[in-house]
Amino acid sequence: MKKIYLLLAFLSVTTLSFSQDIITRTNDEIIECSILKVDSLKVFL
Repeated sequence: MKKIYLLLAFLSVTTLSFSQDIITRTNDEIIECSILKVDSLKVFL
């Protein structure tokens, strides 16, 4: 029973969390975004 509660708690925490990417350009400009796809030449935001 404890394992079920632990599993439910872990799943609820992971679904509530999200990641945010920060891109720092060479001119020190900071872009906060979510990266959707990375190609060989482009980064899709």
